[in-house]
Amino acid sequence: VSTESHPQREALVRGEPVLVSRVDDDWLRRAARSPEHLEDLRLLRPESLIVAPLSARGHTLGVMMFVSNGPDRRYGPDDVSLAAEVARRAAVAVDNARLYRESEQARRDAEAASRAKGQFLAVMSHELRTPLNAILGYSELVEMGVHGPVTDAQREAMGRIRRSGQHLLSLVNNVLNLE
Repeated sequence: VSTESHPQREALVRGEPVLVSRVDDDWLRRAARSPEHLEDLRLLRPESLIVAPLSARGHTLGVMMFVSNGPDRRYGPDDVSLAAEVARRAAVAVDNARLYRESEQARRDAEAASRAKGQFLAVMSHELRTPLNAILGYSELVEMGVHGPVTDAQREAMGRIRRSGQHLLSLVNNVLNLE
């Protein structure tokens, strides 16, 4: 069987089942890829075969081969439509399994991204809140005069620093609450 007329290739290219109603030894020799492959094919004793494409959602996933090795049972045109339906259903099952696997991977990726975001926000929270709380605490201490007398201008400046720090801390809290 030449590459151009091989039933698997033909089924893939045409997108339709291919019936080989009679498989003889000459056909097996042409289909075999090696002497060992020929021996394997002969052990199967195929009498006839149908190659049906596995197509789902407009994509061909491969082929399904139906082989009859009973000398009294050769495939015919009626068998081709049944083989096509079995292959169609198998293709849908394979495609659904692939879609499910992809959706599960997407879910795992989303969960990992959510965990990474949570870890980032926890680190960011600590890294931003710690210095802001120190700024707010020290500005209050200076404003209270713990380190010595404070002028009105200094007290006003410390009040602005504290209000700005509280505003910034409020913004940080709002961003972290968006999680």
